[in-house]
Amino acid sequence: MGKGNLSPRLQAVAELMVPRSCVADVGCDHGYLIAALVESGKAQRGIACDLRTGPLSRARETLARRGLLDRVELVLTDGLTGLQDQGIDGVVLAGMGGDLMAEILEGAPWVQSPQVHLVLQPMSKPQALRQYLAQRGFAVLQERALEDGGHLYTAMAARWDGVQRTLTPLEALAGRLPEHRDSNAIQLLLHLAKVQEHRGRGLAQGGQTAEAQQALALAAQLRDLAEEGTDREQGGVCNGNGTAGL
Repeated sequence: MGKGNLSPRLQAVAELMVPRSCVADVGCDHGYLIAALVESGKAQRGIACDLRTGPLSRARETLARRGLLDRVELVLTDGLTGLQDQGIDGVVLAGMGGDLMAEILEGAPWVQSPQVHLVLQPMSKPQALRQYLAQRGFAVLQERALEDGGHLYTAMAARWDGVQRTLTPLEALAGRLPEHRDSNAIQLLLHLAKVQEHRGRGLAQGGQTAEAQQALALAAQLRDLAEEGTDREQGGVCNGNGTAGL
């Protein structure tokens, strides 16, 4: 798929989508992502959704310019509300917080189907999203770290299989990132370690010894995962200055 108008963040999202009959892009903004999915053949048709008229107007301009208005429907709606009978078998949620994504998915129980492929790109609180997915029977199929505009984010593909899971604190924080020993994953794991170290020091100063020890232990585990990745990459990949959207 050519990048076209896609930022590195949206390009990663597009790559995680698998061929679908109908993909709903929630929070469609300029419509670049849904246009790319349809043009590439990953979506036979699309639905561009947004809560505001402004983004939908911009998306309409994009789709008209690229001759896609006959294949993409524009819908003014809150999340996935009212879309349960549209034959959707692919959903993209990108550019919002992980807690909001959980709310949107919870409000659309029809996505709890093995036929619906989810691609999720939280800008913050990915651990809250991972916890929700695990508790509600969604399996995370793939996850990758990505850098865009000097910030690090995560993107994941998921699908409902009905198996409820309990995540450890480390699994909630790191997800499946340790499986990918690339520079972005390593930097993101190191950032997470620093966050836990800072949290641990703060808890210790407040006299919360047990909680502080847990945070510092998590930091050490995250650093160990990052160092394993660094060894595989033969060093020199963790010197970037990206900050994480967590």
